[in-house]
Amino acid sequence: MLHTIPDNSQRPVWFAVATFAVLLTITQYVAFERYLISKDRERELLGDELIAVQDRFRKILNNDITAANTLAIIYKEYGTPKNFDSIAKQIVHNGSNYVDALQLTNNGIIQNVYPPVEYQSTVGINTRADSLRLREEQEALTKDGIYFAGPRQLRMGGEGILAKVPIVVNNEVAALAVVLTKMSTIEKALDLNNGKSKFAYRLSKVGGRYTGMHYLTAARPYDGSEFESVAMPEGNWVLSIGYTTPGSRANIFWLAALGVVVSMFGAAMVYSRSIQRLRLQQSVAMATHDLGERVKELSTIFQTNEILKDDKQTIGEVFQRIVDILPPGWQYPGVCAAKVMFNKRAYTTNNYRESRYKQTAELHLQDGRSGYIEVCYLQEMPAAYEGPFLKEERSLINTIAETIEIYFNKKRHEDTVRMSEANLRSIIDSSQVGFMLCDTGLNIIAANKRMANNYQVLSGRPLVVGDDFIEALLPDRKQRVQQLLAQVIVGGAPVEYDTSYVVDTKTIHITVSIAPVVNDNQIIGICMAAYDITARKQMELERQRIIDDLQKRNRALEHFAHMVSHEVRAPLATLMGLSGLIKEAADEEEHQVMVNGIVESSYRLDNVLKDLNDILRVKAE
Repeated sequence: MLHTIPDNSQRPVWFAVATFAVLLTITQYVAFERYLISKDRERELLGDELIAVQDRFRKILNNDITAANTLAIIYKEYGTPKNFDSIAKQIVHNGSNYVDALQLTNNGIIQNVYPPVEYQSTVGINTRADSLRLREEQEALTKDGIYFAGPRQLRMGGEGILAKVPIVVNNEVAALAVVLTKMSTIEKALDLNNGKSKFAYRLSKVGGRYTGMHYLTAARPYDGSEFESVAMPEGNWVLSIGYTTPGSRANIFWLAALGVVVSMFGAAMVYSRSIQRLRLQQSVAMATHDLGERVKELSTIFQTNEILKDDKQTIGEVFQRIVDILPPGWQYPGVCAAKVMFNKRAYTTNNYRESRYKQTAELHLQDGRSGYIEVCYLQEMPAAYEGPFLKEERSLINTIAETIEIYFNKKRHEDTVRMSEANLRSIIDSSQVGFMLCDTGLNIIAANKRMANNYQVLSGRPLVVGDDFIEALLPDRKQRVQQLLAQVIVGGAPVEYDTSYVVDTKTIHITVSIAPVVNDNQIIGICMAAYDITARKQMELERQRIIDDLQKRNRALEHFAHMVSHEVRAPLATLMGLSGLIKEAADEEEHQVMVNGIVESSYRLDNVLKDLNDILRVKAE
């Protein structure tokens, strides 16, 4: 029987092909998985970097908001400050290095700028003549009173963003506080060109007339780069980040080609790739863990902000709630405790006790109050960046401390402003003088209680805010008062006049002063002050009556003195004449006649003196 020898020459080929196919499948699978993992890691890295840059960018915007709101508060309280440059310099100095310029507009006209030398050319520009800037002003009104314009080309060169805060007085935009930050300042503060050249950052404007984009780094993304983006509604922006080079993804194709070669070397390469896959999975798990920690940290910051939004809490309630949310934000919440010491009073979690494994952040408020935040582990934990604490946890506790400081400093400022307004209103309402403010159209803006109540009693007419003051006047007084008001508005000098009213047959005398209200050398309204001078008027009338009575008495005394002089001088003259003649009498009879005359004249003088004495006694009685 003839035996057929099987042809096994192809078996090694088939084994080789089978081995090659299996190994090739494995290597290509690993290459594809690596591509997906790299893609996810790069996307996560983009997201983490984007959040960090967004936080730093918002810190710059918050400083701009603080500077603009400070300028707006000063304008509302005092109008345009005469020492604008010094105030603006202080705002910039106390704020940060992020503010490049301050600007104050009044009714759309740029009135004040700082620094004055660099930006003087913008003074006098009508921003409302530009439809874009007018829309930005309206946009600010709809965004809780602030809007960031730009990036736009600046007159002085370069680009910048402008924080715009409309200043609303009597439901109208009276002025606009603007803070300028150059893009070069932002790029320097963000520190994006410090060796991280693998990232490209850009800021895009969404909507409106300007829809361009501005790169925050010199590097540009490679063609086909994926972007991670986040909305920044403060200025209708989208902040995006991408890679400048393809990175590890470009190597995936080479890895697939290498897999073909590696597949020919056998199972050893399969084992190597399996180990690599395991390591990749561990890297993914580690990245997932890190991402979870970042989510916990962001959640802690978010909860802190939500707690601080509740204005009805006491300080103790605020700190106790903050203490309770701190441990879950750290890496090992099961053995974590927290404490806040503020103004010599401690707030702790239920499980708190002293531990040497702790980290702290100081609290220093503008009013002198101080304290610290402490987070500790109750037992020894693995070493990390700062003892057992992560680098991100140091940033977290510092951020919470800064947030608390900003909250209490802002609250103190708001309480001070409210107290000042209440004190000023109390002083005005308790004044003995009636005050009223009108605009240049003579419409009533405000009146204190004394002015409103007294005018209602005297004229029978109310003073209503928003009404025409001329229409509130009595008909017989309109012409004169209107002339005086026009004289003050046109001439700019205060005037004063007296007037009177009859109430229940009693005459009330009033002195009225009218003074212009001036802002930037321009009259923007008038202030009227009214004071009751009835008592003073009555004193003046009584004084005049006394003077008239004295004058009448003086005239009566003059007449009486003349009469007395006439009545007394006649008998005295007779006495003196007879006394001279008696020495020359020729005989006894003539001598007796003269003596009788002297006696008779003496009786007459005595009677006159008695009458005078009686008259003076009656006058005295």
